[in-house]
Amino acid sequence: AYYHVIDNDRVFVRPPKKVNPMTRALFSMLDAAGVVRLQNEYRLLKKGQASIVLAGVDDPNGPYDQKRPAQLVREIRQSRGRDAYILMLSHRNDELDLWANMGVQTVLCGHGHGGIVRLPFVGAVFGTHLDLFPDYTAGLYRKGQTSMIVSRGPVSYTHLTLPTNR
Repeated sequence: AYYHVIDNDRVFVRPPKKVNPMTRALFSMLDAAGVVRLQNEYRLLKKGQASIVLAGVDDPNGPYDQKRPAQLVREIRQSRGRDAYILMLSHRNDELDLWANMGVQTVLCGHGHGGIVRLPFVGAVFGTHLDLFPDYTAGLYRKGQTSMIVSRGPVSYTHLTLPTNR
């Protein structure tokens, strides 16, 4: 199965819970393709006697009343036990401390595309918060028992809008 979490370009618009038309179209395509959207929820994946919890959180720029990561992890721990292995899908790449403090074992994320500006032999120069030389741009990072894998993700620009004189 394929799984999807909301990114900052697809968040809900105000009033709360109203979905913008582009997001609605994306959701329709994902649903038609059988992609499982994890919107602040989780699924239990089992193989034989082994199981892991696959969870997904929406981008924090969503509605003010959306479920927060701590709420989701608390639900998982209450339902599946304190020792449940959690594989978290999260768009944001700058939350290693958050996940480590909650005891999430593995996080897969992206968002930064390797840095907003990236130079050969230097790496990321600017991060998503316009910070210089950001910490988590690509690869594996660890804190305590938490591993966070950051994907630079696909980047595709289908058009470039330039100002013109008419």
